[in-house]
Amino acid sequence: MKPKGQAVGAEEIARSSILVLKEVIANHRKDDLLEILLLHQRNFLKVRPTQPLLKNSMRYLFFNVKPEEKNLLKSHLQLKIETILNHYGQSQQAIAKAAADKIKKGSIIFTHAYSSTIINALTEAKNQGKDFTVYNTETRPSYEGRLTSQRLAKEGIKVVHFVDAAARLALKKSDVYMIGADTITKDAKIANKVGSEMFAEIADRLHIPIYACADSWKYDVAGDFNFEDDLARRPKEEIWPAAPVKINNFAFELVNPELVTSIITEIGGFKPAILVEEVKRKYPWFFNL
Repeated sequence: MKPKGQAVGAEEIARSSILVLKEVIANHRKDDLLEILLLHQRNFLKVRPTQPLLKNSMRYLFFNVKPEEKNLLKSHLQLKIETILNHYGQSQQAIAKAAADKIKKGSIIFTHAYSSTIINALTEAKNQGKDFTVYNTETRPSYEGRLTSQRLAKEGIKVVHFVDAAARLALKKSDVYMIGADTITKDAKIANKVGSEMFAEIADRLHIPIYACADSWKYDVAGDFNFEDDLARRPKEEIWPAAPVKINNFAFELVNPELVTSIITEIGGFKPAILVEEVKRKYPWFFNL
């Protein structure tokens, strides 16, 4: 069985959305550019309402924009677009290098679901000449873990693929548990694919360090994330079509920050509660809109 569609990480979603806006800005010739961009923003966030990286990118794009300066508006927005795209690239590089430092030669890295940030980090470790093995889950019901396995194998990284229910057996042999994150909440929890906290609890019991790797722009300023909300559930048909019972098909869950050794971001690696304060200090404009 193949993965049900292509897994797409939060970074890829944000980047593709910003590239759309870049094209709109370049090609728009009328005076209603800002209105058109705001319309695109509403449409993006309607489709992806639980993506703080995208939301914060939009915050930056429209922060301090002065609609009355029509002759400067286009160039100002184009400069901001390039700054956002540069942030994505530089952030990924910084996180990859910092995360690769946590990987020792001969070690086993456990990961769950799909994260382009984790793939970049593991690829960086491989490029540094480190020999290691990745244990990953298939991540039912959409099998995002298969895409992770395929991409890592393409980079020449050794991968052992486990059914989700065998994750404890995989963790018992692992040296590090490393995951991505879709969201960093106000109370320093990370939101990731369902199963992430369960595996973190097992790793903690086994005294395995747990690293979450994420762009700090994933901080949820608005506090929108609620894993019990319908937005964080997948269709029941993915699990059991025409089931005679109720199906709970959660997509995400929150990981207790006390379980996390460090959240590795482009501004450094911190305990979760400290990271939240660092984000507030580094990016005050998050809170100005």
